[in-house]
Amino acid sequence: MINLNGIFCPIVTPFRHTQELYPAKVLHNISRLNEIDLSGYLVGSATGEGAFLTFEEKLELFDLVSKATSKTKIVATSEPGVHNAVRLIEEAAQRGFTAAVVESEDPFLIRCIQDRVSIPVITSPINAPPLSNAVPYVFQTIFEAERSREEEAAEDWKHRLAPVLTIIEKYGVAGIKVAMDRFGYYGGPPRLPKVFLTPEQREEIHNTISGLRS
Repeated sequence: MINLNGIFCPIVTPFRHTQELYPAKVLHNISRLNEIDLSGYLVGSATGEGAFLTFEEKLELFDLVSKATSKTKIVATSEPGVHNAVRLIEEAAQRGFTAAVVESEDPFLIRCIQDRVSIPVITSPINAPPLSNAVPYVFQTIFEAERSREEEAAEDWKHRLAPVLTIIEKYGVAGIKVAMDRFGYYGGPPRLPKVFLTPEQREEIHNTISGLRS
């Protein structure tokens, strides 16, 4: 059985300003994230703008992540049809992914997919905070503090994190990417129809996340 303990980063998908997939930045981000003791990566999720990727782009993304890390890799799919979802999961399995998440609330769809794929489909929640793309050390620190029962340290970080989570929820993936750029990862532009945040919105995020610097 796959070990789901720890933090799984639901990686964003880096795009060039021409809206194309940016392979070098995928490798850059994973290389830096690998320095943190994360348990693994969730690829193709809503945080990764999976619904906006073509099938071919998803395969390229799987290849890049497999090349960049030996950590546990979980594929996420929001495909509404069983056939396409199964095909995508099986392609990921061939590239070393060990489990899948179906981003749907339809239990029948999930069961149909479970019955047709060669890797486990996870139905229980996993700890995959979107902001771990920008400040993975914060979530890893909280996890370790809770595991070692250092409640005061964990609560301190949660207190510092709370206003940041509020503003990221407000701006979504575009906000996560702004935070990533601020902390030395590559966020870059979201994919249309999502749009760049205004300078005022970016400044709002910058001011809020400044309290997370260790």
